[in-house]
Amino acid sequence: MAFAGHISIGNNVVIAAKSGVTKNIKDNSRIAGFPAVDLKLWKKTIIKLRKQ
Repeated sequence: MAFAGHISIGNNVVIAAKSGVTKNIKDNSRIAGFPAVDLKLWKKTIIKLRKQ
């Protein structure tokens, strides 16, 4: 994981391995990717890219 600058990470947050956190993360979030986005959005994006 990588973190950029002074950011705030909320409670009960899951950050996937190899994620790049570039902004504040709200409570109860699950994030992945670089830059880190919501885990569900990241999964959908990866599936679409692999189908091409």
